[in-house]
Amino acid sequence: MDSNNQYNIIRHCPGSDAITSKVLRQIKLKSAEPKIANICPGTGEQALLLAKAYKNGRITAIDEDGLFFHSIMGKAKQARFQDRVKTELSSLRNLPFGEESLDLILSEGAFDELDFGKRLYQWRKYIRPGGYLAMSELCLLTNKELPSELYDYFDNAYHNREIESIDYHIGQIKEAGYKLHTRITLPDECWFGYFKSMKEGMGKEFVSGIEEEIEHYLTYKEYFAYVYFVVRKAPVISGESVYNTELDKKQRTALQNHLMDKLSEKECNNTLRYTESWLTDNIVRENHEKILLGFREEGGYCDCEVLANVFHTIMVDKDEK
Repeated sequence: MDSNNQYNIIRHCPGSDAITSKVLRQIKLKSAEPKIANICPGTGEQALLLAKAYKNGRITAIDEDGLFFHSIMGKAKQARFQDRVKTELSSLRNLPFGEESLDLILSEGAFDELDFGKRLYQWRKYIRPGGYLAMSELCLLTNKELPSELYDYFDNAYHNREIESIDYHIGQIKEAGYKLHTRITLPDECWFGYFKSMKEGMGKEFVSGIEEEIEHYLTYKEYFAYVYFVVRKAPVISGESVYNTELDKKQRTALQNHLMDKLSEKECNNTLRYTESWLTDNIVRENHEKILLGFREEGGYCDCEVLANVFHTIMVDKDEK
């Protein structure tokens, strides 16, 4: 097999450029030159999408071996991102960054390296207050007992850890000091793209194992899925929240419902247009700037962030049941 071909097409877990791009559209970084770590970067697709999404971003692709680093830098050079994308060998437990120096950590496919809880805790210190952590994770979709064949398959394939439910991971997120910004359940096409790249990129000796994985997914996919979690390290807040001091309970509920209705119809455009329109209709004008300033202090720089970081409301992807 042509190793260069393998390095360029193989995908190490279910996912797609479309899903990664959708995740990045929901992450609003405020730094002029955001500092980003892409952990377990695969063959470079995520690093390129990060460089496209954040025009002045500095992206470091981190892995414990450099197997795909040549492929990553080749793609970065071709896209003319070589000045903003670099690679670095590092332990995933001790990252080569200072404390609170990163605006975003993005990781797809680190499932076999560190479990979800350890990633939350061990990477938190590197993230600035208000910064983001985005990770995809294999999750159970039901609390019902698994079919014995599926249980045995998980026990063999992931013998060093348990596959946990979405609710279990949401609990871990809160305990680790993050706010859940959003979550997206990966659709079928993310799995089929992964299967296709594995079959094309791996040798014939691996094809039978991939076929077994496909069979288990098609048979039992109502029991499990990959889920993308986007979480935010709680920003530092000075004084009492304007959420409590400037809005009464009825007003808070009304604004929350207004934002949920508007954002379910149209994607956030990185502004406070819906928040400001509600304030215009419901709050005396001299209080607007104080409220908006308070929302920004709590991480509400746009409508979706007001909903997520001020109201602690999760906008679940429409594809999710």
